[in-house]
Amino acid sequence: MPKKSPRKFTAKQTAFIEAWDGNATKAAKAAGYCNPRQSAYDLLQNPYISDAIKNREALRVTEKVMTENEIREFWTQVARDTGQDIKDRLTACKLLAKAKGMFIQKVEHTGDVDHYHHGELPEAVSAMLDKIISGRGDEEGQGLHPLPHHSGVAREAA
Repeated sequence: MPKKSPRKFTAKQTAFIEAWDGNATKAAKAAGYCNPRQSAYDLLQNPYISDAIKNREALRVTEKVMTENEIREFWTQVARDTGQDIKDRLTACKLLAKAKGMFIQKVEHTGDVDHYHHGELPEAVSAMLDKIISGRGDEEGQGLHPLPHHSGVAREAA
């Protein structure tokens, strides 16, 4: 974050900072400098002026962008406003619920899970993957069927 300037600016420097819109020459001209192009360059070399511009821009941007709480407050207002269309109210409720994490499905897993690293898959799984990749999946009634539920690995039918 830019630091706070420890000194006061001249009236022209203040006008330059306030006129800043991303175009330094234009800001220097608006501030009343005789040679705006050179003055703009010189002004931007001053670290206090550069910091003042950065601070002003950061403030301007944060004023334009809603905070998370402002967004939630807006959704709440829409959801509670009986003058709003029911569709809009329900959408606001849904967005607010999602933001609060109310739609997260929690699943508890019990049982063993086999962990394999690249190149360590059991041969049956490797053979099955080779068949899938080569397109030889269900020839001659040799379908692919899951192993018993607890293992979490698919295997070829015998």
